[in-house]
Amino acid sequence: MREMSRRIEVIPGNTQSALVEFGNIHPNPTGVNAVKLASAIEDSLVDHLGYSVDNKSTRIIDDVVTLYTIPRENREFIDSEMIVATVKSDTKKVKIDAKCIRYLRTDYGPSQVTPPDQLTKDFLTKLKLALNKHAHLMREYR
Repeated sequence: MREMSRRIEVIPGNTQSALVEFGNIHPNPTGVNAVKLASAIEDSLVDHLGYSVDNKSTRIIDDVVTLYTIPRENREFIDSEMIVATVKSDTKKVKIDAKCIRYLRTDYGPSQVTPPDQLTKDFLTKLKLALNKHAHLMREYR
């Protein structure tokens, strides 16, 4: 029996940003804030948004956290998000850049799909709300 080949078309979205207020973030040369941020983002994605995070791809360099969600496959398309978060110690805010990438399976023919930029906006809105529930993780311990 011949296996049907899958053709996948990549539709990249634009990077969009959101600022999240986290309270008493302070400069920390050891990068503990970035580790806390990575943990808060992963918890938010998994616990509140039902995503899976590719832990092997999570990178923390200085105060910048980069994560990828594991693509979720539906019948016609596969979605993946890349999240880049930066701890901005001076403003006590966390800047989150996100980019959604949609992999369209063309073997099902053309379909009406939500554009990646709208996915990114929706994703950032949900992530921002979920992160606020984890704000205590980012507060300075006294």
